Amino acid sequence: MKLRISVEPYLGCRIVGNDERGRRLRAADGVSEVPFSAGARAGGTEKLYVVMHKGEFCYIGRAEQSVVGRIRQGMIASYPYRWRHYDKVDLYVCLFDRRSDIDFGEGVEAELVYLIRQGTRQRPGRWPADQHEIHFRHRHGMPDPTCLKAARHIFRELVTVPRSR
Repeated sequence: MKLRISVEPYLGCRIVGNDERGRRLRAADGVSEVPFSAGARAGGTEKLYVVMHKGEFCYIGRAEQSVVGRIRQGMIASYPYRWRHYDKVDLYVCLFDRRSDIDFGEGVEAELVYLIRQGTRQRPGRWPADQHEIHFRHRHGMPDPTCLKAARHIFRELVTVPRSR
């Protein structure tokens, strides 16, 4: 069965709130909720989310729950997102047509971070600016070919998508 992947851009999202534990993501107007698709709002399916700031990859995360819930948790966690201090970010949500599967989700996440380290001009050979951990899910010391194929597809999409100015 062929894996379907879609990459949804949410450009110019604002990070608002003064209190360190009260920061939250809003649409480009700074007031409205981000108009996430039904797929991004759904729980129980694999998703990756990619955060970029001024055209640079900052963070790649995985979610089974809704992206809204995952980002909310990351903003107020004991070790919150480092990218929460930016005033504006571009967010890309990568949806897969499969149920939650931690090996698949973390495998694609790891392979995508590896491709970013290898293939970006802004930070050659370096991790995304605000990435603080990554989980590698290799079986028998080799990446899952499905994860690698998905990561390559997402990487190609991300390096050609529009960005906010």
